[in-house]
Amino acid sequence: MKKQLNPNVAIEKVNDHFCVIREDKASQKNVELCFYSLADALSYASERNYG
Repeated sequence: MKKQLNPNVAIEKVNDHFCVIREDKASQKNVELCFYSLADALSYASERNYG
């Protein structure tokens, strides 16, 4: 499962967690933070104005 928030940030399911993934200019994926629920990940992304 993957929810693209903007061209550089997405929420992806990793094992049993939902992680905010940022892609840098070199197309490297970096895990910013992981949550137990999709609602928490979306709330965090909303607070940070990612999407």
